[in-house]
Amino acid sequence: MFASFYLILLLNFTQTAPSDLRQMRDKYHQAIYKEVLAKELIAQLKQKPTLTAIEKAYLGATQMLMAQYAFLPNQKLSWFSSGKSNLEEAIRVEPKNAESIYLRYSIQLNVPSFLGYSQNIVADKAFLLQEIKKIKDKNLQDRIKLFLQKEASLTEQERLLLP
Repeated sequence: MFASFYLILLLNFTQTAPSDLRQMRDKYHQAIYKEVLAKELIAQLKQKPTLTAIEKAYLGATQMLMAQYAFLPNQKLSWFSSGKSNLEEAIRVEPKNAESIYLRYSIQLNVPSFLGYSQNIVADKAFLLQEIKKIKDKNLQDRIKLFLQKEASLTEQERLLLP
């Protein structure tokens, strides 16, 4: 009986709480424009003993953002590569996580083509359009919807799939 109680307690502490997730999400979206926030989010996530898949996805996405702030080409590539590795690992762990797919899709649409990180654009867009109405987190659903409307070059038929 006590073992199951401790297991439940442990699981609750290792899960990302909804308010923590929202704060992480907000900080990430602000980090797109402010390097200091990207550094803060990376430091915050790296200090955790273990990361959930979504936290690892945000770590990876934020590391990839840091490439835009780096000056030297080798630093840019280093940030990008480590971020890509973390983001792809998070997606391997939770391949149906719409938020991780959204992060990857948004990055793939915005990175230079010479980096060769565009192989999932079509599949990720289709996945997001299929799943967006099923997302229970209204904040996340609204972010994905807004991104798709602004950045995804949707067809009229695809626009009808949005909530």
